[in-house]
Amino acid sequence: MKQIIIILLLLPLPFFLGSLYIFNDSFWEHSFDRYAVQDEFDADIKDAHDTIILYLLDKKDSLPDSLSYNQKEIVHMDDVKVVFQGFLLVLKIIIILLGLFFIFNQSYKNYSGAFYHAGLISIIIFVILALLFVFSFAFSFSSFHTLFFAAGSWVFSPGDTLVTLYPSGLFADLFRDVMLLTAFYSLLFMIPKIYKQHRGQ
Repeated sequence: MKQIIIILLLLPLPFFLGSLYIFNDSFWEHSFDRYAVQDEFDADIKDAHDTIILYLLDKKDSLPDSLSYNQKEIVHMDDVKVVFQGFLLVLKIIIILLGLFFIFNQSYKNYSGAFYHAGLISIIIFVILALLFVFSFAFSFSSFHTLFFAAGSWVFSPGDTLVTLYPSGLFADLFRDVMLLTAFYSLLFMIPKIYKQHRGQ
């Protein structure tokens, strides 16, 4: 039973850790340059993006006033903030539960199998998502938004601020990098078990 609990707690962790890539400033700077986003705005988009991240982290009360938004965009960003806060809350809860579990069950080596299976399942999920990404990122993108947001609330016109600031190609790049990091963390979870087997333990 303990093994199953650990697997369930560990299973989403590689994806959550990979998703923290959203805070990688180098990615955003490179992507804004690659897609020439700054050319579409008079305001400094890097500052605007930083403010949006602070807004999602609940460290700013509003979106950057250097950009203009329609009401639908404002409502959507409110929804994104709720999802974002929920994501961080779940991550914190998982880390706390795992920490408490190992504090009171000081036998990490005995759970290398749980780490291995959680990593393996995450790798399988990664392969499925990677195939969806390769064959249709649009489908993957739509499925994600349909899962977390009300129908139609995330669909905007080509000239809207959010679409211009965050073009679809940028989201495709972000999704790819997050999935690769997810695979990396999943493999890290599998290493202790593989190492033990290699040593014949």
